[in-house]
Amino acid sequence: MSDLPRFGQYAAVPRQEQCPRHPGETAVDYCKRCNRPTCAQCTIPTEVGSICVDCARPTNRRRAASLGLRSGPVVTYAIMAVTFAVYLIGQIWPTIDTYLAFNPVLAAVQPWRFLTVSLVHGGFLHILFNMMMLYFLGAGGEKILGHWRFLGLYTMSTLGGSVAVLAWALIQPQSLTVWTVGASGAIYGLFGAVLVQQLRNRINPTSILVLLAINLIYSFTAGGVSWQGHLGGLIAGALMAWIYAVLAQPRIGVTQRKQNIWEALATLGMVVVLGAISYGLYQPLIG
Repeated sequence: MSDLPRFGQYAAVPRQEQCPRHPGETAVDYCKRCNRPTCAQCTIPTEVGSICVDCARPTNRRRAASLGLRSGPVVTYAIMAVTFAVYLIGQIWPTIDTYLAFNPVLAAVQPWRFLTVSLVHGGFLHILFNMMMLYFLGAGGEKILGHWRFLGLYTMSTLGGSVAVLAWALIQPQSLTVWTVGASGAIYGLFGAVLVQQLRNRINPTSILVLLAINLIYSFTAGGVSWQGHLGGLIAGALMAWIYAVLAQPRIGVTQRKQNIWEALATLGMVVVLGAISYGLYQPLIG
């Protein structure tokens, strides 16, 4: 006898699949590997269908190994090594600072100074403090962000600090020829990134806020300190960290490859924006 409903009868509605990992959540897809149902929270899009978070873990481990993500904060170590190397070279060739330090007037025709400013320092204690902070903030930050995002954030923080110094030089013209050295802008950018990460994950930010406040007070009150570079780096780093965090949110249909492309474009976009701001700031000088 047929189980099909006759005319005028109600058909039994098939029960919707429930996600085995999140009870109460309705499944939206099936894993192409284990064929188990997946909800929106545990569906990982790929180029040829979606997989569940359980099946994705071995893939992520292989991917991490192939990309060197288990090798520790290699970018942090590389930045520290290059910075110390430049410092040692400076002990033999002191004039190297004049080729790398930031000077608003010279940077107009020598734009590399916007970034190389982070490689030169005003003495051993200066470089020691900055590299210690880079190690403490970078070791964990690079683990969270990944190598390339961390490098992008560090670079954009440095660039943001230099742009802020340039902006202040237009407000106070006598500082147009003042030299700026140090990785402090980038370090403050890492402070901003940690703050953004804690706020987004609803972690109590009191400790980082206190530490940041102490450093900012010192920047504004101590003589010979580029508070402009510190503030610019802080803003640029926080903004870059927020952009990376937004792009890292899982979205249906967005694969890891697409996410990487968006992050690269976002970093390039930040370069364009800061470059455009610098160009606009230089116009009064050129005119």
